[in-house]
Amino acid sequence: MKTNSIIALILSISLFGLFSCADKYEVDYEAPVKIEFADVDQNNRVSLEKGVTEYTATVKVQGEIMSFEIYQADSKTGMQGNLIEETAQSFADGTTNYETSYKFTSLKENACITVVVLGADGHTYQRNLLVEITPSVLFSDPDYGKDGEIVETASAYYGCYYATWLLGRTYIAADAMKYTNEVDFSLGDVILSSGSEAVPAFVSPAKRSEYGLMTISGLQHTLFAETSLSQAEFNAISQVDATPIESLADPTSEVLAIQANKVYLFKTANGKKGLICIQKITAKTGTIEVSPDNWVENTKYSWVQLLTKTVAK
Repeated sequence: MKTNSIIALILSISLFGLFSCADKYEVDYEAPVKIEFADVDQNNRVSLEKGVTEYTATVKVQGEIMSFEIYQADSKTGMQGNLIEETAQSFADGTTNYETSYKFTSLKENACITVVVLGADGHTYQRNLLVEITPSVLFSDPDYGKDGEIVETASAYYGCYYATWLLGRTYIAADAMKYTNEVDFSLGDVILSSGSEAVPAFVSPAKRSEYGLMTISGLQHTLFAETSLSQAEFNAISQVDATPIESLADPTSEVLAIQANKVYLFKTANGKKGLICIQKITAKTGTIEVSPDNWVENTKYSWVQLLTKTVAK
């Protein structure tokens, strides 16, 4: 984790710092053009309160300049995007100490801009500004696994325990023991009616043993329900509005069979409420521990690819 933090800091400095194409390497070099934003932190970031979806940035330029432009930028990488045409200004005879504002509106996720200035010295200077929302809904990371997090109905490679924290995490039993308070739901192959075959299902972590599944102690209770939401409606839920989740009646089932292309609701004993969108279910066969130290070859189980959206506390 320390290594990741160091890498993130280096990226932050490189993405959001001021630089020019001037060939200057002196430690005490002071650029003839300075770009500053009002009321931001040292990394040119501003964090909005929960529910706030607008922000007006004040941009100040000190030094003699010939042009001024603001571009859209990628909020994760800082990479410059399209020009925001109405912000472009040219100064035929040069100008000194230019100031303007730019308004972010209808924010549903973090947003970033790049201010680009051409100095009278012929060099280009630029600086990024990142505006961070405070989400009301926490998303699992769609970039991890592309089609969703993989959770298994039996612990083979990924594990059958899922926690919505840290952009979504799947745990095998050994790791889940370290985070029992964070595990929100689990999966298992369960026989739901007499004479039927076991099917992939959500199972309350605290009730796994009652359904003949391997378990660990200290897990919390969770309830489930199938919703009428489509995948498109799930995808449309933004980070700034938890109403589509909060308005759903609380679930009541401690075990529930699942299908691909369905959206399900869960609520944990500690009050966490969220949606689970099943992207894909893939049948697998392997050597699985079905009871302590009892491993059975050619056991059927499933990989379940899913995404979650959870109400932020």
